[in-house]
Amino acid sequence: MYYFIVNPVAGKGRALQKFQQLQQTSSFPKECSIVYMTTGPNDAANFVASLVKDDKIASIKLLVVIGGDGTIHEVLNGLGDAHAPVHYIKSGSGNDFYRGISEMKEDTIPYYTGEFIQGGKKKVFVNCIGFGFDALVAKLANESKVKRLFNVVGLGRMVYVLALIRALFIYTPTPMQLKIDDKTYHFAKTLFVAVNNHPYMGGGMKINPFAVHDKEDLFVIVAHDLPKWKILLLFLTVFFGMHTRFQGVTTFRGKKIDIRTENNILFQTDGEVNETNGAQMYKTGHYVTIHKHVP
Repeated sequence: MYYFIVNPVAGKGRALQKFQQLQQTSSFPKECSIVYMTTGPNDAANFVASLVKDDKIASIKLLVVIGGDGTIHEVLNGLGDAHAPVHYIKSGSGNDFYRGISEMKEDTIPYYTGEFIQGGKKKVFVNCIGFGFDALVAKLANESKVKRLFNVVGLGRMVYVLALIRALFIYTPTPMQLKIDDKTYHFAKTLFVAVNNHPYMGGGMKINPFAVHDKEDLFVIVAHDLPKWKILLLFLTVFFGMHTRFQGVTTFRGKKIDIRTENNILFQTDGEVNETNGAQMYKTGHYVTIHKHVP
């Protein structure tokens, strides 16, 4: 059975349009398909979780996800530890997951997700989890009144650029403690900490250019103790990954990451923004099989 999970509002309607076009093709498996249209937050996660609960995972020939980073984030959280073949059709405004898997040469990819514990709850992150400035950028981008217009004209990335410029004027660097495996680091004026499964976040920002998809390790980048003029210069180069040359940008690699802050700060998980004063991140070795093309 083919299951189609469609977020009709992703990309301001682009996902629904792509699905409707797919339905008109001769390759669409009409006789053995179930289509689920999401109507709000957590719908995709709940639907997939119901498949797991009802023991229908084994019957899935392919789980086709049509939406943005938030949609694939929900689907993989719904799967939990269950295994299923997944095909992703990019239709959001950021599409960082698509960028990440596009750089992998194989047509069929075992994609190892990261996991984090925050507030006693365990969840999966697909692309990146970020603390501080990047979470503020995600929040401002999500709330942007011009987001729809830029998506319509194919300039979704510009929403993040505008949000980034606005965030420069309102974000105050904060102390953070970072523990990577058994070593602890303290940063007095932290701009952001990002923990990645691949290089991209924020609609194509190559925030962690040294990150590669890995079974065991997560990749961490910290921007700290930077004057404001240097912060602006940093983000002028972030789409090309050149910001790692700056003094005040430090990278790490580790199996278990623990972050602590004195006060609650914003953090984003695949673009979904919340608040926290601490979280733990790690790899479990669990993966889903991503098919770049429909088998």
